[in-house]
Amino acid sequence: ERNLLLILLVALALWVTDHWHRISPAWIALGAGILCLLPRLGCMAAASLLGKVNLGPWFFICGIASMGSVVVHSGLGNLLANSLLAMIPMQPGHDLSNLAAMSAVGMIISICTTVPGEPMIAATLAKDISLATGWPVATVLLTQAVNWSMAPFPYELPPMVVAARMAGTRVGNATRLLLALTLLAWVVTLPLHFIWLRHLGYFTG
Repeated sequence: ERNLLLILLVALALWVTDHWHRISPAWIALGAGILCLLPRLGCMAAASLLGKVNLGPWFFICGIASMGSVVVHSGLGNLLANSLLAMIPMQPGHDLSNLAAMSAVGMIISICTTVPGEPMIAATLAKDISLATGWPVATVLLTQAVNWSMAPFPYELPPMVVAARMAGTRVGNATRLLLALTLLAWVVTLPLHFIWLRHLGYFTG
């Protein structure tokens, strides 16, 4: 646990400072994943890699990822997103309510496509949302980041499924944890995200 915490803290520090060192966040994530798999660091026992790997969770994850890809590439995701946006009106100048509406749409999309599939759909709607809210496209894309912390069910996060299976955590316990984190995201993360982006000048109001 201490080694895993150290790896995550280093990865987080590198992500926060990527505008200085210019290392892609994807490479940082890949490096952190490789470190977690190195037996000597203690995040995973060597015996687990040699003969105790259960392929069941991996097949499950492949199915979940495939489901998200099917929804995205078949057009069902865009149809769902457009229907949701039509039901939730957005107006220029109402930045906080617009952000909350976008987050609600993003959370529902994540439930249908999983979190990895949500950004692909949200990015295609950036221009439409920009016209509806009066925000620049860059602002629309930045506001979508908060949606990724609003995942109330474990299947939306494939790494969560793997971690819960390896730790022997029950689905019910994992779901309660994610529901609490989702509530925390709405009550704390969303307002802080709004305040920070407004402080940086991304909102007009």
